[in-house]
Amino acid sequence: MSQNLSAFLLTIRYCEGTAGPNGYRTHFGGSLFDGYADHPRRAITASGYTSTAAGAYQILAGTWDDYCRATGPHGFTPPEQDACAVWLINRRGALADVEAGRIADRFGP
Repeated sequence: MSQNLSAFLLTIRYCEGTAGPNGYRTHFGGSLFDGYADHPRRAITASGYTSTAAGAYQILAGTWDDYCRATGPHGFTPPEQDACAVWLINRRGALADVEAGRIADRFGP
């Protein structure tokens, strides 16, 4: 993984509030889940919103299902969460720009 991609993933985690040591097991709203067998698929209501977002990149259950349909079944482990985030960046057509450090060119000032 390139330095630029690693930095970009850490930036996403920072923005999601999951850059700390428990980020890969953080539910939407901040509580923690146990185990990485699968996406926790727990809808949580916090601050007036309900979401199934979980993990370092706050991946929704439906998005995780899309990733697994495209790449095969996976546990919700930290490396697989990273792989899903990269898959999503690539799906948006932004992976080459991120790896080359063209963030401002791709995403604005």
